[in-house]
Amino acid sequence: MAAYKPSLFSSVDMLDPVLFTPEVVWAQRIMRKSGWWKRSRLVRSVAARRQQWPDEQQMTASLQGKSLYKHWHPDALNEFVHFGTRPVADGMALSCDPQWEASIFGSYPRGLWRAVRTISTPVRIWAAEDSYFFIRKSAQKASKNTAINWFLFGQHHCFPMEEPQKTGQLLCEKLALSDSVKPLSNTIG
Repeated sequence: MAAYKPSLFSSVDMLDPVLFTPEVVWAQRIMRKSGWWKRSRLVRSVAARRQQWPDEQQMTASLQGKSLYKHWHPDALNEFVHFGTRPVADGMALSCDPQWEASIFGSYPRGLWRAVRTISTPVRIWAAEDSYFFIRKSAQKASKNTAINWFLFGQHHCFPMEEPQKTGQLLCEKLALSDSVKPLSNTIG
């Protein structure tokens, strides 16, 4: 959006964005057009995700055992359980239907790299140390555009939920900078 409507943004911070390499976009495009996207392991696992629990306590206990949530700060997990669900007749369900989410995971971002090449709005990409294999590679490639800077922060893809205080503090510091994004080293302590 910032590439197409730059007047709406003074800067953009992307927290471990699912920024696919051009090769991954190409592969996803073929999978989407051929229908094979529905057979990918990620799409199938998301579509089969449990959607309903009897109560918040059972949902919390269930999610704490999952790899995606196991490092989350307890307050972040509690907020997700409370605000990321809706009441249903026999308990509570995720607000985001897993089928819809699976469809998103099986899609591809049209025009992504054209936007990355042409964006003039200052962008900071926060890449987690131990995230998806393509994010750091994509961040490095994107930073060929001088408007884009990237740095390592956090351990996993969900670092904002794992270290909410530290993430929020650094984000506030970065947003308090002038409208121009200052170059950063590729590591932040």
